[in-house]
Amino acid sequence: MQQTTVPKPTRRREAKSCTECRRRKQKCNPRKEGGPCGNCLRRYPPVACVGRAEPSKKPNATPAQDPVPSPHCEEYSHGSLSSSTSESHVPRPQPVSSPSDVSRNPSHLSSVSPAIAGVIDHDVSGYFPSTYTDVGNSIDLVLSSNSTPPKSPDEGSYGSPRNFGGILTSINTLYSLPIKQTSRNAELLHFFHGYVVPNLVSIDGKNVPPLFLREMLPWMIQSPLMPNIAIMMASATQSSEQQLMVKKSSETLSIQNHVFKIINQFLKQDFNQVGGEALRAVIHLAILEFFWGSTEMLWPHVKGLNQMIKLRGGYTQMKDPVLEQVFILTDYELACCFESDLTLQDLNPNRDMEPPIPACYSEGLKSPFLSSPTTFAQSRETLSLSLAAAEILDDIRFLTLSITSQDSQSNTSKIQSTASWMHKHLERIPTPSTPNPSESELFLIIIHTTALTYTKCISTLLPFTNAYTSSSLHALLSQIWLIPLARWKEIPGIFLWVLLVACPSAGNVDELQGRWLKKKMAVTGMTIGMSDFGLAIAGLRAFWKVQRWIRREREIGAIDPTILRE
Repeated sequence: MQQTTVPKPTRRREAKSCTECRRRKQKCNPRKEGGPCGNCLRRYPPVACVGRAEPSKKPNATPAQDPVPSPHCEEYSHGSLSSSTSESHVPRPQPVSSPSDVSRNPSHLSSVSPAIAGVIDHDVSGYFPSTYTDVGNSIDLVLSSNSTPPKSPDEGSYGSPRNFGGILTSINTLYSLPIKQTSRNAELLHFFHGYVVPNLVSIDGKNVPPLFLREMLPWMIQSPLMPNIAIMMASATQSSEQQLMVKKSSETLSIQNHVFKIINQFLKQDFNQVGGEALRAVIHLAILEFFWGSTEMLWPHVKGLNQMIKLRGGYTQMKDPVLEQVFILTDYELACCFESDLTLQDLNPNRDMEPPIPACYSEGLKSPFLSSPTTFAQSRETLSLSLAAAEILDDIRFLTLSITSQDSQSNTSKIQSTASWMHKHLERIPTPSTPNPSESELFLIIIHTTALTYTKCISTLLPFTNAYTSSSLHALLSQIWLIPLARWKEIPGIFLWVLLVACPSAGNVDELQGRWLKKKMAVTGMTIGMSDFGLAIAGLRAFWKVQRWIRREREIGAIDPTILRE
């Protein structure tokens, strides 16, 4: 009779690997400082690094006793450091507080630099009404800053994810990109694609246009230059919306210095081979300076772009229709904002030609700058405008076309007289004065105010730079912010007209408000361009021609000082 052998009892092995490494049959390499293991830190897309240790039960353990947790007995998800077990004596990374939490935590406030501490207590949204969501949303996305500024974008105290907040604090997704693999760079890149990019091509930062996703986003990901420019733009955005001067932000300046080095190194190659890539990269540097930087740094970038276009052989040799349209659109936006001549179209053979306007286009794209088969009064129900507001827009369209239309034979005195009559007529139109005006009443107030300014500048040949005083522009912006950006997005043609008239006076208000005004003007133009570049360029060109007409008539002395007198 064969004797049966009883298997020797064995102790259950403690599972030290995380679930993801066990699933992939990889050797887990937990880090001493805690957080996700080294393997999960490099995974893309991000995964949750979950380690479940099951220590053996001691014979004398009672059910009332809780087992001492293992150092790896924690769950990490999307960079958050949270434990599902009881307290352990093993040191663990402390969770990062949000900017709002930091401002309420005196102990943490003492650990950050005085410059950062000064802005943490100062809420950016205080500059804007509560209904203005653009800045409020961005504050939630602004990540906590490191107490010690980095020496360069590739080094510094950015090694530990404990110093930062955000979704990418505990993972590293940069192995396929030409960027230093640090948690801070991962945060900035995520912030760029999650917040900066949508707000560059969409008025409310939502529903990114398909043209951008199809033509521009793939290049941004594959470009050898754009990832570094992306983290620079993200850093500049965060610095700007924390009310830090971008030109004084040590992190942004450090990244900018690194970007300039790699671009200069890139340009040492054959320009015939790298010209297209260089043009796409440097236009983003110009946009960064226009939105968040200084005018002194903007124009050198524009000059460099002009030289590179010449080296490329002009617009006909660019062989990139989308990039060509972006250059033309940006050139008109800069010219309208600074009331200057065009700077990027010296070699554009179509510079003096009117861009084609489709016979029919969306009602929301209708603008006082452009002709249309239907009037605003006929489309007022579709646009949700009052009859008074629609009639004002129709009058403004008539005045604009009398200046910009090639078929118009109106002389200066006739145009001035027409503008003067409209201005006096607008002054007699009553506007709502209720404490809480409705949306329709707000549109009427904004359109009425903009039309008064527009007709005054044309009738008196006043430059738009001096159109608004500080108080009047602040009042206009306060009314604009009472209307959600999603509503403005439905009528970008009218919104662009309002912003273009106000944008040259942006230097007369607070810097934060001026930056918002310039940025929204450019983004609104780009939003229309993503639907129809010809329509967007035609609207910008019409306003630019009105500015040029005012300047030309002023230079020949056509000003009539009595034009607005009763």
